[in-house]
Amino acid sequence: VIFVSILCKGWAPRWSWVVRGIIGTFQHTMESMDNKVRDQGRQILELREELRSLRQEMLTRDHAPREVDALPRKGEGDFKCAGDLGMVDGMENQVYKCKGTFVGHTGPVFAMASLGNKLFTGSGDTTIKVWETMYNPSCIETLIFHEDQVLSLCVSETSLFSASADKSLVQWDLTTYTVLRSTSLNKAISKMTTSDNYLFTGSHKFITVWHKDSLSKYSVMEELSHWVRALAVKEDRLYAGAHASVMIWNAVSLEKLNSVEVGGVIYSIVVTDQWMVCGTKETLEM
Repeated sequence: VIFVSILCKGWAPRWSWVVRGIIGTFQHTMESMDNKVRDQGRQILELREELRSLRQEMLTRDHAPREVDALPRKGEGDFKCAGDLGMVDGMENQVYKCKGTFVGHTGPVFAMASLGNKLFTGSGDTTIKVWETMYNPSCIETLIFHEDQVLSLCVSETSLFSASADKSLVQWDLTTYTVLRSTSLNKAISKMTTSDNYLFTGSHKFITVWHKDSLSKYSVMEELSHWVRALAVKEDRLYAGAHASVMIWNAVSLEKLNSVEVGGVIYSIVVTDQWMVCGTKETLEM
């Protein structure tokens, strides 16, 4: 006991110095760690700001249309491919957002058409639905006639035309939503469009021309090499996409005017005041 007391009394000042040194070192280490944490937090904030700026730059660039020069205008000689179209929404710096979802079909929607505030949808569940899109968005009518999936829809001033995999073509009254006329076909219709007087229906290797009012057959154009997947009418021109080519006719006289080869299988066509735009498997081509 005497030895321990003497030892403690003799070493107490030294142990106090050692403890103070350890505490000082610990405090210095904690301060260094705090500074490192602050620096890392500052770097993370700077990195987030850089990512935000980069994201905004990418959105602005993706939604800005690319300029395409030196292309012939519609009706001025041959059409030529101008490459990919970098336009997402048709208006610079504008992003379209989903405002809601129409729910009602029990199968995939294969076809759509619109007239005024009405939207018409054709589905794999064999039905056609009529939707109000303006004041009270909802389904206002379900049209039942077809026995197989509805592949194509087309609307005029007073009629809705529908074509199905059951090889039927139907004309509906837009006032009563009842069937006006129907006809059975040898082959299913893949695409439809209308002009002032005619209904054009595309099938495998041919286009049938119908009198729009009576649904009576007027003519058949058989110069196509594959399924007609795209049809469009602009002014007095009919545009038809089959496989990798577009054929152009006079929509009144039905005279063939031109043929254009495109670098891919065509699934859709839109004709603007200046350009013919083709949607292929991976690109939009003008």
